[in-house]
Amino acid sequence: MAKPKLHYAWWIMVSCGSLSFGITGIVMSCMGIFLAPVCEDLGFQRGSFSFYITLMWLVMVVVLPLAGKSLPKGNSKLKLAASLAVFTLTFAAMSQFTQLYHWYIGAVLLGISGGYCMFLPIPMLINTWFKKKVGTAMGISMAMSGISGMIFNPIGAWAIQNHGWRTAYMILGTSAAVITLLFVIFIVKFKPEEKGLKPYGADEIDVSAQQPGTPADLPGATARQAFRSPAFYTVVLYAATMLMSA
Repeated sequence: MAKPKLHYAWWIMVSCGSLSFGITGIVMSCMGIFLAPVCEDLGFQRGSFSFYITLMWLVMVVVLPLAGKSLPKGNSKLKLAASLAVFTLTFAAMSQFTQLYHWYIGAVLLGISGGYCMFLPIPMLINTWFKKKVGTAMGISMAMSGISGMIFNPIGAWAIQNHGWRTAYMILGTSAAVITLLFVIFIVKFKPEEKGLKPYGADEIDVSAQQPGTPADLPGATARQAFRSPAFYTVVLYAATMLMSA
């Protein structure tokens, strides 16, 4: 008896894990390790230099409502790939920065692109591709950021100590770009219909809906409704605050 084919939704979960791994785990969690070496080398005040991280979050908060409306429309895959390229390669380009205002310009680019690629794509993809085991898929995807941080913080610290902070920026930024963009370009599909499929678990929901006394619709909100709700942005602001205070 042939084994059932793995549903493509699980590849989407792996892709979401790569986003969490590369964006939050590599770029965001490793920003702090550069504060001391950059300030010591270029003579910046620690507070003035670290302000670029605060500026990035401020820009991202402003961009998020626009991104929430824009990303689900049109060519979502192209928008996600472009934002990922800008986000990760801006971080890599910091290896060439020499003046404080360079980081401030970089912060604006990180904030704009991060508004599209950091918080929105994972729940959007998971909720589109999964009607069953949504929590499992979301939890595994988000957990990859912690695993990545444990791996790449020591790698970044080693690179700074042995090869300098400029090389470390390049290693981490290009690693994040390769890991995320490969999955987005070659695997991510924003709609199951693009693969001729239904979301994972949709058939079971259809069957249960036909049974007497079983509600046809599950409670909850669509991705579009979630992106427009104040509760969603409250959670995003809370996450940003926790990361800034880390």
